[in-house]
This record gives sequence, structure tokens and C-alpha cells, in this order.
Amino acid sequence: MDEKTIGRAGVAQLVLRSLFLQAAWNYEGLQTLGFAYIMFPVARRLTSGEAVPKEFLARHTALFNTNPILASYIIGAAAKLEEEHEAGLRSAADIEVLKSSLAVPLAAIGDRFFWATLRPFSGVVGILIAGSFGLLGAVTLLVLYNVFHLYYRVKGVIRGYALGATVVGEIPKLGLMRLSQVVGWLGAVALGVLVIGAGYAWTIGWRREALFLFPLIVIATGLLPESFQKRITEIAIAVGAAGAILTAVGVLG
Repeated sequence: MDEKTIGRAGVAQLVLRSLFLQAAWNYEGLQTLGFAYIMFPVARRLTSGEAVPKEFLARHTALFNTNPILASYIIGAAAKLEEEHEAGLRSAADIEVLKSSLAVPLAAIGDRFFWATLRPFSGVVGILIAGSFGLLGAVTLLVLYNVFHLYYRVKGVIRGYALGATVVGEIPKLGLMRLSQVVGWLGAVALGVLVIGAGYAWTIGWRREALFLFPLIVIATGLLPESFQKRITEIAIAVGAAGAILTAVGVLG
């Protein structure tokens, strides 16, 4: 008997449905309903349109929670393991272990990069551009964040499906911890430039512009207070460095 697979169309469907992982988020199962919704077509494809087995639903309606973007790696790998389970090469326990073992590390890595680093950075850069180009700042914020968001959303499903259980070895290769440090420093410098720009605008009489920028700075630093507090030293250094650079090039006199 030929081994059943979900095919490219099935993988594409997983990518699309992964966008709805948190659409039915709840305190009882967290992301479990969203995960079951994503995986539902997998069962339909593997069972040739027959009723979805109760065991399948039981596996994917158990408590589940991780970073919603990097969850894509688990989604792709779980789909591959479901194929292998249908072919008798994997047990149901293998699928459950994969999900539970990857959920915590992906949550730690993904939350730090996407929530605590990339989101504030995108906001600060958007505010800097909005000061001169208005709505282009909002466009920049959305594009900057979603380039990374969609890249890892799509790549995760594809790589997870290609690697199956061996996707565990892919996690250390993501490099997001190092990228978090780089983006964090860039964000600190951008925030330093924003603070100096607002102060300079006030001193030369551009009070309206300064009053517009000061609340935006508060919003930018408050996007994730914990992240800001951890980077206060970096931000202080960045403010001083940005001030020295702007003075050297004659912007601040």
C-alpha cells in the first residue's frame, strides 16, 4: 500500500492555518483549539476524507502553548509524524512527546526575539520615520516586523515537515538569541536618537514637534517595560553615543 502524504497542498494549508493558532485561545487549553484546527485537514487527507479519528482529536486537543510564530516548526513536524503514524512507523506517544518537548524552548526563544526585541525595535524605527514622513512610519513598522514574522512562519512549517522528528536539531541553528542581541542594540541606538531629537526640537523652539515625540518615546519604551529595564544601560550609552555623533556632524551645533 502506498504511503499517504499531505503533499505540497497540505503543507501550504498548514502555513495558512498557522495564522489562526491563537484565534480560539482560552485559559483552559491555551492554544489547543487553534492547534487542532490547524491539524484537522491533515487527518482528513490521511484518512481519504473519512471521519477524523477520535484519537487524532484527543492528541491535538491536549494542553498546548508556545510562541505562536515558532510553533510553525512543531506544526510541520507533527504533520510529518502523523503521516508516519498512519504508515505504522510512529506511535501516538511520539507525536505527543515532540509537541511537549519543543513547546517550552521555542516559547523561550520566540518570546524573547519577537515580543521583547523585534516588536519594540520595529515600533521605535516606525516612530523615527513617522517624525519626518508621517504614515510611512506605520508602514515601516508593519513591514519590518512582518518580514521576520512571515519568514519564520513559512520556513518553520516547511522545515518541520521536511525534518519530522529530527527538527529538534534545527532549533539551535535558528540563531535568534544572537539576533536578539544585535536587534536590541540597534533598538537602543534608535531610541537614543529619538530622545536626543525630541530634546533638540524643544531647545530650538519646535515645541509642537517635541510634544509629539515625547509621548511616542514613552509608548516606545513602554511596549515591553521588562525589556526596557533590562536594556537601560545600553540605552544610556546609546543616547550618549548618538548625541556625540550628531554633535560631530553639526546637527546639534
